[in-house]
Amino acid sequence: MSYGLDMIRHRQQGRRLACWAAVVLCSGNVAVSASIASPDFQRYTIILDRRPFGAAPEVVEDDRDNQPPSPPPPGVALNLKMCAITERGGRVRVGFMDNSTTPPRTYFLFVGDVDNGFMLVSADYEAERAVLKKDGFEIPISMSGTSGLAASGSKPSVPSLMAGRNRRDLPPRRIIAAPRITREQYLKEQEEGVRGMPSAPQAALQQNQNQPSMDELPSDLRELAMRKYNMELIRAQGEKGLALPIPLTEEEDSILVGEGVLLPAP
Repeated sequence: MSYGLDMIRHRQQGRRLACWAAVVLCSGNVAVSASIASPDFQRYTIILDRRPFGAAPEVVEDDRDNQPPSPPPPGVALNLKMCAITERGGRVRVGFMDNSTTPPRTYFLFVGDVDNGFMLVSADYEAERAVLKKDGFEIPISMSGTSGLAASGSKPSVPSLMAGRNRRDLPPRRIIAAPRITREQYLKEQEEGVRGMPSAPQAALQQNQNQPSMDELPSDLRELAMRKYNMELIRAQGEKGLALPIPLTEEEDSILVGEGVLLPAP
């Protein structure tokens, strides 16, 4: 009987020991898991303060997009001359001349067009200004001849009577004396078969092979013919080409002013 009671006591003690062992093992696992989940870096503060890997690199923001465009090389803007600006159907077209080539070359571009490396970035029809781009440089140009360097928003000081017309490069407004031959003499010789200067280029003028060409005309008549042709070029506002680099007579100037093609001389 006593033997049976001893066996029961031993079994109960064994169960208690097993339960205590399980409790201790679980608490140890929890402590280990907690130490792994939340490591303490305070012990490494002394090492990190000495910067063993060097200073942290500085973060530099790329502000190249905010940089203003570089000015063009000296002399580039001086070789460009704005000679025309038109607006049709809401689109602005700019004409300019590049004097750095021989002979000078003329360009007519809409905004966004590119020709021979020149790109028309923007154009202001009312202010008669535009901005070109060449080799990565932006070049302002203006009808006022200041290469667009005037203050932004400024407008020509002289009110334009050419509003709504096409601006074009016009010859110098210098008054010269009339040619030696009179108008009556010219008309008389024209009636007698001497050819004057019609309104078309010389190639189209030579339809009648019996009439003399421009080179065969006397110097006085050739000058009058060229003047007549120049007047038509000015009236065409650049549609037939740039005006000839010859000064206007007082009579020619008065005619063009009366027609509203030119502004009155100051």
